[in-house]
Amino acid sequence: MYNEETLCKIPFFKNMNITNVYDEILDSLTKVVQRKHIFNYINYLIENNTIFSLIMLDLDNFKLINDNYGHSNGDKVLVEIADKLVEYVGDRGIVGRFGGDEFIIVYLGEGTYDDTYKFIHSIYGEKSVLRRTIKLDSISPMITGTMGSASYPKDASNFDELFEKVDKALYRGKMKGRNCFIVYVHEKHKDIDISKPIRIPMYHAYTQIYNIISSKLPLKERIIKLSEFINSYLSTNFQVTINNKVIYSPILNTPVFSNKIYDLLDVYGLYYNNSLYCIKRDSKELYDFFINNKILSVLLCAIKDENGNIYGYLAFYENKIERIWQEEDMSLMIYISNLLNAYK
Repeated sequence: MYNEETLCKIPFFKNMNITNVYDEILDSLTKVVQRKHIFNYINYLIENNTIFSLIMLDLDNFKLINDNYGHSNGDKVLVEIADKLVEYVGDRGIVGRFGGDEFIIVYLGEGTYDDTYKFIHSIYGEKSVLRRTIKLDSISPMITGTMGSASYPKDASNFDELFEKVDKALYRGKMKGRNCFIVYVHEKHKDIDISKPIRIPMYHAYTQIYNIISSKLPLKERIIKLSEFINSYLSTNFQVTINNKVIYSPILNTPVFSNKIYDLLDVYGLYYNNSLYCIKRDSKELYDFFINNKILSVLLCAIKDENGNIYGYLAFYENKIERIWQEEDMSLMIYISNLLNAYK
């Protein structure tokens, strides 16, 4: 957290005579800079033609923490993340709270793609700010976040334009499934339309899936259409294996895993992991397939008959990020499994 001494080391805040307005500058909960003042600081940097990167962090599924564990624990998570961010950023920039579960980081780096990428990557990696378990009194939630970044003056010439580029990068990260970061690249991200919803509503997705699976098309054609929809909805790879035969997989030479894979499934018929170490421990067969195809995380779901006997499985494979599978992903997988059995 910041205090009067640390803020006075930054010329912008030192010139504000912060002794008189110190309490107004910092967010009352997290003790990072309030939104109004971080905005003023950004405008100050632009007016003085200072190179910097603007980074927006949105904690993933934070509402679930408040709903499941209470707002008091939610506040503790916010304070913990804020403290870790301030510690990591140090004198290379400043951290602010945008509002709710969103933070702003102003990084006074080189403004290049490589430098910004390296700076943000460490937040997810060795510095353990995100993708980690936070131990509270009686719970230990896993905290991930999605980040978007753009740089001044490389990507934008003014405040509004800069935030527009950051929003596009953050939007792209959420489209990819969250728990990742995107550094803005004009050629890749200029046409992103942030006015569109990141995902279609769940009820619409369920309707689309039902219509595909219950159609009169041959099974393989239905599965291919289903895979196309899953890819557009979740941005991930989708595989279906039934009766020891791969019906469809976008990955060439996908093997049929032995029945031992069923031993990994939980009571709901699910197996999910984004740790290659744990996957290697659980299944050498699965691990080898992951390494050969550069897969980083998996969600498996059994296909069962009316008596509960397993005769196939579905798989979501992610080779872009170490994806944290969400409850809605799992619910969708179980729904697809039940439909496939009903309309086999």
